[in-house]
Amino acid sequence: LSLAQAQAAATLIALTGGNVISGDRLTDLDASRLAILQKIYPSAGQAARPVDLFDTDVHRIFAMTLQRPFGKWTIVGFFNPEGTVVEQVMPLERLWLDPTKSYIAYDFWQEQLLGVFEREVRVQTPPTSVTLLALHESRGVPQVISTDRHVLQGALELADVRWDAETETVSGFSLGPVGSAHHVIIYSPEPHPWVQGRHALYH
Repeated sequence: LSLAQAQAAATLIALTGGNVISGDRLTDLDASRLAILQKIYPSAGQAARPVDLFDTDVHRIFAMTLQRPFGKWTIVGFFNPEGTVVEQVMPLERLWLDPTKSYIAYDFWQEQLLGVFEREVRVQTPPTSVTLLALHESRGVPQVISTDRHVLQGALELADVRWDAETETVSGFSLGPVGSAHHVIIYSPEPHPWVQGRHALYH
């Protein structure tokens, strides 16, 4: 499998929410493919649903709503088994989202912000690959929208996330195995001075 195909296969397995078993000889995997496996373990125990169930015989769009004490977001996988780029569109209400609100979309595998969507989500998925999005309601303040630790982007590794309007501070706890590290992605609707530890970064 190409790297994109491996990401798609792993994503589909992970979105079932069931047992994850790899038949790969782990010592033979290169770093990029080993990283794919790391991003789907452990299983979340929650399954996505095919939101295009009655649209086509080949289901290509799977979604789930994740609810945690610190927030609620939606994970959507747009799969493209074709040999050409495919544009896929899904109205927000079919993803159980409020069509009167706007949603921030972050692409997990490409590690990029797709933008803020209203009324519908529109993506262009490359051949034989998947576009895996986290959708967060835009609240108009800096907010955590993803991590690169797990395909569910915060469901397993984030323990708490908070925005303090008075101090203009994002805080929280992110968990992981001893000796490991991962990135937490924060969306800012407008330029903010950014301070992490003793270092100040401005963007």
